[in-house]
Amino acid sequence: MRNFIFKIALYFTPIIIMAILVEIGLRSIPNEFKFKNKYVTQKGTTIKTLILGNSHSYYGIKPEYLEQNCFNASQISQPLQYDYLFLKHFENYLSSVQRIILNLSSFSLFFNFESADESWRNKNYILYYGINNWNSYKDNSEILSLPFSVNYRRIKKYWQLGPILTCSEKGWGNNYTAATSKDIFTTAKKAAKKHNIRKQGFFDSNKKHLQSIIDWCNKRKVQLLLYTPPSHKAYYQRIDTLQLNLSKAYLQQIVQKYQHCRYLDLLKSDAFVNEDFYDADHLNDRGAKKLSILLSKYLAENLE
Repeated sequence: MRNFIFKIALYFTPIIIMAILVEIGLRSIPNEFKFKNKYVTQKGTTIKTLILGNSHSYYGIKPEYLEQNCFNASQISQPLQYDYLFLKHFENYLSSVQRIILNLSSFSLFFNFESADESWRNKNYILYYGINNWNSYKDNSEILSLPFSVNYRRIKKYWQLGPILTCSEKGWGNNYTAATSKDIFTTAKKAAKKHNIRKQGFFDSNKKHLQSIIDWCNKRKVQLLLYTPPSHKAYYQRIDTLQLNLSKAYLQQIVQKYQHCRYLDLLKSDAFVNEDFYDADHLNDRGAKKLSILLSKYLAENLE
């Protein structure tokens, strides 16, 4: 029996060692979570305007057009749950924050990682932010969270091209450019299908997460600007009307109840033209500049 156990251990030991080395290698690759963690822990006390939200803020708001002490902490597909957990986790570094800008897209109050089959993203917050919110053992590992083929491409790309970050020094996603924009109408159909996810359970839980953000701001006398980002007509015409109306009605209740909250609806804004969009629901660098200047002006007139 001992020989059998020894042989099994001998057989699996190289596999385990290889898995550990691959895990270490994957974690050593620079990424936007590592970058933002480092920025907040080292310079967080200088941040006065903090941007949170999903890819619509990540690609849509350029901090340099708002103020010098502004930082974009949004991430792709970041749900409201993690917007709040970010504030809670890093609150000791955010002592100087005076304003928070948070995008509430047409789907935000109905979205979480499970609704979009993106639960693998949990590992980014656990491994690189240190947020203790894991639901599965897979959330603690790079190699267990993603298919081998994906991780292989990540390592290969890193060794071939070196570290590639897709955000600026102030956290803005800078790889959605006008020069690389996609077809509006093709992306509109795909995005609307993904974002029409109305479920009451998700709505109820996200209202709680948003309320936690509001309470966090209220306790610290931080002003909160909620906004629905601009989108192309081809996209917003395909959005679930009931889902959109439920979101807007709830947001109107919030701004009526809390003096430190404002809401700006830019979903159908005619200030943005075809050339401002990377795809049907994301702005490119040109559109991001326009949105950032617009928000800066709104902040100066309404939240100063």
